[in-house]
Amino acid sequence: MTSPVQTATIDPALQGDLDWLELDVYSSGDAATLTLAQKHVTPYGRLYGGMGSSVMSAMIEAVTGRPLLWCTTQFVGPSFEGDRLTIRAQVGARGSRASQVTVIAEREGIPVLIAVGAAGRPDPAAPAGTILAAPDVPSPLECERLHLDVGTRSRGFFGLVEQRRIDDPRYPNASRRWWMRLDDRSLTRSSLLGLAGDCVAPMVTRAVGELGAGTSLDNTIRVGAPSDSEWILVDGDPEFAMGGFGHGTVRLWDHRGILVGIASQTASLWRTHPMQDAVAAKAGN
Repeated sequence: MTSPVQTATIDPALQGDLDWLELDVYSSGDAATLTLAQKHVTPYGRLYGGMGSSVMSAMIEAVTGRPLLWCTTQFVGPSFEGDRLTIRAQVGARGSRASQVTVIAEREGIPVLIAVGAAGRPDPAAPAGTILAAPDVPSPLECERLHLDVGTRSRGFFGLVEQRRIDDPRYPNASRRWWMRLDDRSLTRSSLLGLAGDCVAPMVTRAVGELGAGTSLDNTIRVGAPSDSEWILVDGDPEFAMGGFGHGTVRLWDHRGILVGIASQTASLWRTHPMQDAVAAKAGN
């Protein structure tokens, strides 16, 4: 590999995203390394699915120099805090407006993430508009903070994010909607939307009367209108669970009611926390 990319060769806003993600992108723009730290993982020390989605999204933007349109990330192998990932991106086609990209992240030569997606040059003269309407919800500061109970474990990525729940029966589907924000970066950034969209599994398990969550099989993010909002509204729609797998969609709105993205996910569902066994097994190696 060549030397790390310099700030001047990448759009400064994207460079800020890459720095926040701690992605060391190389001068070719098609390769990077990432050492997983606490910010990248769940309270069980495993890569947070939303973080994996955002890393792959950022690589698509870095290799093309164009804003992300969509990205689907498959989670094909486990990775844990302390693991070093090698990431490579390949542009399959670069058209006058859109680029199609494949990205693979490996740990010790073994694929752990495989993503496909596209980035594109906006056309301001093309038709535009949002068909859906934002839900009627209270503002973030009117909502109660949501605290994640992880016992003595590190909160991982969730130690960096503030969440506020809409715990008010006057608002429909309040349990499926909440506000999120980062202290030092906007979650509405196209390469960071995946951080907010990885929440289908717990919504599905709750919707069918269970307590639990799940392990991501794939996360997809589709980018909407640009926004620099501090807060993002997670508006979930758990769709169905079948055979131990759950599916659902999440709409992501900014505080003005602008639809900034749509996420979807398939997850392997679980009632308890089997990740503990995986982490313990890794620690014993």
